[in-house]
Amino acid sequence: MKNLKKAAFLAAAFTLIGLTGNAQKGNAFGVKGGVNFASAGEFRTAFFGGSNTTRSDGTNLEFGYHIGVFGKLSLGDKFYFRPELVFTKRQHNYSIVESEENESLNISSLDMPLLVGVKIVGPVSFFVGPSLHYMLDESIDSPGDLNIRDIENDLTLGINLGVAVSFNKLGIDLRYERGFGENLVSFQSDINQSFSGTIDTTVSQVILCLSYKIL
Repeated sequence: MKNLKKAAFLAAAFTLIGLTGNAQKGNAFGVKGGVNFASAGEFRTAFFGGSNTTRSDGTNLEFGYHIGVFGKLSLGDKFYFRPELVFTKRQHNYSIVESEENESLNISSLDMPLLVGVKIVGPVSFFVGPSLHYMLDESIDSPGDLNIRDIENDLTLGINLGVAVSFNKLGIDLRYERGFGENLVSFQSDINQSFSGTIDTTVSQVILCLSYKIL
């Protein structure tokens, strides 16, 4: 089922971007990359089958990066549709209460923002739209040998909104993204099998991106 979801996700992404990669006036196709400053949710632990205890309410904004491709379809003089397919890498560091050990949650995902933009003035535009996230890999760097057991949903949804500036083939945008709901990843210690817990992977992030139009 997971491979089927991944195949469907990729097929939809490349179809959407392919629609914009033609020679019609106002349409475009290109590459993009940039940095992310992201936070994630609560770190909860449990011992001997007990109830989960919140050890950390979440993380601060931390550095990550992304790289991918985008398409752009003109919708008249002022509006446009911009699908993107992006590989994103982010890390979330947790300083656990009553412990000197730091745990780092590493996440790799394939993201597909589906943005609708409106030109405001000159090269400046505003955009907003949903973003689909397909989780490719999750791992924990931990002094306590914590290992991922399962993730609640490998396909999640968020929303993007931001401002873009275009200069011929070059573009730059600054956006905010927020995921919807909880998406818990569960873990267990290899050293102490009775120690387990969850981390909420729901992302909140600021994204700075540079793009280059090929077609």
